[in-house]
Amino acid sequence: MTSLAATSREERLVGALNSWARRLAAARSGGGPERARAMLAVAVVVFVLASVLGMRSLPDV
Repeated sequence: MTSLAATSREERLVGALNSWARRLAAARSGGGPERARAMLAVAVVVFVLASVLGMRSLPDV
């Protein structure tokens, strides 16, 4: 993978994280299922982002 493709993928992941963070902020004013759904979505995005960035640091075997 070229560094340009990696940068583009990282930018998309960061954009997705920002989107979910905005949703969470909007849901915080409300309560109930909207907030729970937003928090779960943010947790999933953070997990995927951490997994992808973690895989990049693994050595090639």
